Amino acid sequence: MSCPKKVSYLIAGAVATVLSSAATLAAGPAVAPTAANTYYFAGGSAEPQAVAVATCNLMNNVDSYSTAVLGKVGANYLLLYGNLKNAIAGVGGAGAAVAVMYKFNGGSLPNGGVPQTAAGEQLPYPTIATAFQVPAGGGPGNYCNAGVGTTTVNDPVAYALTNNEQPAFGLTDLEASAFIGINNPIAPLPLPVVGAHQGIYDLVFGFAVSPQVWAQKQNFTYPEVAGILAGAITNWNQLYGDQAPFVNTPLPAGNIVLLDRNVGSGHKASSSAEFLGYPQLGSVALTPNSVSGTGYVGGAGGGAPPVACGAAFQDIQEGSAGATVSDFNKLNNTVANGGCGGMRAVAILSMDNPPGIPANQDVAGTNDYYFVSLDGVFADAHVPGDDENGAVGTSYDNVIKGDYHWFYQANFNTQNPGFLTGGTPQGNLASAYLTQLKSFSLPGCSGSPGLQFPGNVPGIVNDLDNAAALGTCVTVSTRNGLSDQPLFPYNSVPGNITLGTDPL
Repeated sequence: MSCPKKVSYLIAGAVATVLSSAATLAAGPAVAPTAANTYYFAGGSAEPQAVAVATCNLMNNVDSYSTAVLGKVGANYLLLYGNLKNAIAGVGGAGAAVAVMYKFNGGSLPNGGVPQTAAGEQLPYPTIATAFQVPAGGGPGNYCNAGVGTTTVNDPVAYALTNNEQPAFGLTDLEASAFIGINNPIAPLPLPVVGAHQGIYDLVFGFAVSPQVWAQKQNFTYPEVAGILAGAITNWNQLYGDQAPFVNTPLPAGNIVLLDRNVGSGHKASSSAEFLGYPQLGSVALTPNSVSGTGYVGGAGGGAPPVACGAAFQDIQEGSAGATVSDFNKLNNTVANGGCGGMRAVAILSMDNPPGIPANQDVAGTNDYYFVSLDGVFADAHVPGDDENGAVGTSYDNVIKGDYHWFYQANFNTQNPGFLTGGTPQGNLASAYLTQLKSFSLPGCSGSPGLQFPGNVPGIVNDLDNAAALGTCVTVSTRNGLSDQPLFPYNSVPGNITLGTDPL
């Protein structure tokens, strides 16, 4: 098997959220969206890009009506509007205008899991009248243009959340059963109906640090990360550096800023499993500081600045991956512009947020965060052209080989086992999205159809559990969809891997 050594994040320097008056913006389809042709999805904040790419594969002439560009998708909703490429029964024929809303603020479980339980739950969405202010005459619909990645945006000042809907499907960063105990903000535990959820792709996570940390320390051990997450390590002088002049010496004193995630977040659940041994270690698992220690001392991201500059150890509650990126931006911004002028901070962040692209930078060409190596292993070769921290691309080779193993299988959850085949418009559209989200051409290392957004999604790879055989961008090891299990080289279909062989 060969794996491409580069994934291009080809994004024009001008890619940015475009705010303008309704008079200067236009919808993709000429027909304005209505309640009848709008469909609702929900899930974690690490999945909007995958939903966006799936939409681009299913529709033509797509426009975005939210603060959504590659790598920085805002903090609440992805709102896309386009024309179906092919007919979907009950939804419309080829060319039919369809709008989709993906809600992702608050975490995987509340959005992607709870609404798909036996009891079900409706979520508040923006109303059509305020979310889509569509001028007459149609528009460019350039959101999916290959090699462009730009968008026309019609983002109102405030959404009116008066429309309650049960999403057609929900996405979680891990299987829903991982959200137990400290990972679950709701009791008793609600889970999607048995048989109504299935694994899709693998989502790769990373430990992100601000440039000030990167200049002093670029590798973290698992115990070091665990100590920070558990609140046992709160000052930088408790750690040793690996960059001159701090090689093998304690780092300069200073309070750590932890850009943390809320309970119910897949980011939070993944870090609890990977570093704290929860829930797999039972009573001897470590507990996050946000639960057992001082708790969160800052709220939900989006502040200006979000932290008290220079204050004591801070465990900041972030509402989404986008909010985490935004707060890294603000930490590095100047004090005059409402930032802290540079602080040493760390965060749990999925790798679908590459730091080297303009959308994730406060100043174009300057990273506001970097993904460090864990126990000496980066997600890729960490060389020019094959570097998650760069502006060009990454192979995720170390993820694929299992040497870097902080990745978990995202789940697609529906209302009941027969929902996808029940013949309803919502079920038929959900089935179409599931096909896209399980496609082996979706991940950023797949090599098709061109290694660039919006054709491929960074930060994800294909899980061996879904593969009939090893191939490009398929992991050598799998957990078979159970996050509390270790990675092991096994294929659930005929063709087990011989131990000691390297199929790459």
